[in-house]
Amino acid sequence: MQLTEIDRWRAVPFDMPPAPERGSCRQRVRQLVEQLGDAVDEGTGAALDLVIESWVAAWIESVRSEYLDHQTVLALHLGQATQYRRELELQAGHASDELDRLNEAFEQCRSELTGHRRDVGPDRPAPVRDDEEEDER
Repeated sequence: MQLTEIDRWRAVPFDMPPAPERGSCRQRVRQLVEQLGDAVDEGTGAALDLVIESWVAAWIESVRSEYLDHQTVLALHLGQATQYRRELELQAGHASDELDRLNEAFEQCRSELTGHRRDVGPDRPAPVRDDEEEDER
């Protein structure tokens, strides 16, 4: 699958208000505090806490949304890679079987042409030569 096809599998982003930026949040807090002037109002502190908590919740949800999006794409990549690996393993197995078949045919042709039967195959071990036979040659 191509990357353009993967983009179609991504989750549709939720319509969430854009997360406030740090600078604008600090400015808004300063404005709210300045509106207090010289007064002491404990009720305003609670309202300010709620504003800050809503901003934090928006930031956390944007991170969660991105995390789920990336997790889904990674799971898709993993599934594709696993499928591709299995296909390659099957192809390698078929190629190995074909190579064994061709080696057997080669050995059979060699023995017919030379008149010497060689007892080597996938089930038979190759004969072990003595060091003396190698020295004589």
